[in-house]
Order: sequence, then structure tokens, then C-alpha cells
Amino acid sequence: MSKFVRLENGAVAEIFNAEPVLHPTLMAAVRGDAPDNVEIGWTWDGQEYAPPQSDTPEVVFPPISARQIRLVLLNQGLLDTVETTVAGLGGAAKVEWEYASEYRFDHPLIAQLATALSLTQQQIENMWLAAVEL
Repeated sequence: MSKFVRLENGAVAEIFNAEPVLHPTLMAAVRGDAPDNVEIGWTWDGQEYAPPQSDTPEVVFPPISARQIRLVLLNQGLLDTVETTVAGLGGAAKVEWEYASEYRFDHPLIAQLATALSLTQQQIENMWLAAVEL
């Protein structure tokens, strides 16, 4: 079964799982070829559907130094806990923690520590941005 959408100014305004019964003026803007993943707000350029572009600028998480990451963890009361956690992980995690001159937000060690400390993504982002300022 096709997914039907009603377009308004080139954007998906309504979604129907069966052919809708609408006023003829609205039916002119209905298409029955929408992929399953299309949602309200997607655009149609005459050839394909596309998700809406975000107005929110993407936050950039620049690399931080060993000093910055340790200071922000100290300020949050987490430095000793991280040191103990890293010691327990051992191996490459310990080498990365002790000898890296900078840390990257998307490095697996950061995700591993966040999980081990039960930190949310928002908490990690907030601490990272605070570390950038140190």
C-alpha cells in the first residue's frame, strides 16, 4: 500500500496510510508515492523527498588538552572516580588516559567512561564545553 501525503508549499503537511477523501482543492496536492520514512515537515522538490534542514547550528566539540579534561573532572568531583575506572579498564584505555596530549569528543574512551560513570550525553557535552573554556 502506498503512503499518501498532502503537500503544502513543497512540504509534507499531512500523512495518510490510505487514499484520503479531501476537498478537490486539497486533493490536487496529494501524492501517493511517499516512502515509509517520510514525516511531516519533509520537503518534496518535484523528484524526491528530503528531511527538513535543522535551524539549530551543530555544536562543535573541539579537542581538549589533558589539563582541561582533568580540571573539568576535578571541578565536577569526578577525577578520582575516572582515575580508578581507567585503572580498572587497564590496557589501551590506561595508555590513552595517561599519555594522550589531547582528547577528542568522539574517542571511544570518552564513551566508555561516560557509560562506566552513568553520565548522560548532555552531561558529557556540558562538561566538554566547560573544559574548552579552561
